[in-house]
Amino acid sequence: MDVIGYDPYLSVNAALSMSRSVKVVNNVDDIYAQCDYITVHVPLLDSTKGMINKLAITKMKDGVVILNFARDLLANEADVLEALESGKVHKYVTDFPNPTTAGKKGVILLPHLGASTEEAEDNCAVMAVQEIMDYLENGNIKNSVNYPALDMGVCNKAGRIGIFHKNIANMITKFTAEFGDKGINITDMMNKSRGDYAYTMFDIEAPAPEGVVETLKAIDGVFRVRIVK
Repeated sequence: MDVIGYDPYLSVNAALSMSRSVKVVNNVDDIYAQCDYITVHVPLLDSTKGMINKLAITKMKDGVVILNFARDLLANEADVLEALESGKVHKYVTDFPNPTTAGKKGVILLPHLGASTEEAEDNCAVMAVQEIMDYLENGNIKNSVNYPALDMGVCNKAGRIGIFHKNIANMITKFTAEFGDKGINITDMMNKSRGDYAYTMFDIEAPAPEGVVETLKAIDGVFRVRIVK
């Protein structure tokens, strides 16, 4: 696939330095004339509103596919629908569904992922705090980069211990043996792995006695032991 790029806000040399696999042009008309698939990736400014319009479409190849995942207002949808009806544009793909384009011939609508909206960023901030608090209070892991997701719910037992360790055989047997040697009764446990790493939590009937952390940490393959409660 030959990839051609145009950026009205960067010089050609600056754009070239960003990617050696892209042929960079300094005129958007070159994009229209050469590309079978045109993707739109520009911010919505007064100068870019309706940039995909009747005039731009006439410069495009017959049967072009337009993909707009930037802003809905970047495309004059009435002009796009007219071009779809005539066959000039083969498909219009966008993640901005609305009554104008919904159900129309040649339009492929996808759900919009508003990952950078103010509401999404606020929700992500709240989610991050909630997940950190859940880890601190209950030992549960969600959306970790390196470790598996593990959720044992709210810790309502006398004690809970979390162990970060290598994902290798016989680790659980070694952990339970240490608890048994110290007379600690396990009421519940959960183990999850992800690649080379694993995470195990134990609920126990009594608070963890002194020395149990050091004993568990001494097991080969253990990275960290944490008393959650």
